[in-house]
Amino acid sequence: MLTKMGSGRVQLECVRSTNESGRIGMGRALPPFNPNAMAEIHAILRNFGVPEELAAAKMALIRDAAPGALVKVEDRDVSDEVLSDNGFVGF
Repeated sequence: MLTKMGSGRVQLECVRSTNESGRIGMGRALPPFNPNAMAEIHAILRNFGVPEELAAAKMALIRDAAPGALVKVEDRDVSDEVLSDNGFVGF
């Protein structure tokens, strides 16, 4: 989730999907976490200027989080251009 605050800073949060753990359909288990989503989240953190050490730590928290758990990243100053380049529009 991304929220642009009144101060102009961007608040970054990730919620682990509740449908990525457990069972579906004919008893087939879903993977523990979508690796494509993980790569996308990591790329966004880097693009938003989150230091690599902090990004890696947050990715580990996301990977180990329970379904529905919220992982927050420090508020960042991110330009509108960088937001739109990363697919976030309407800010």
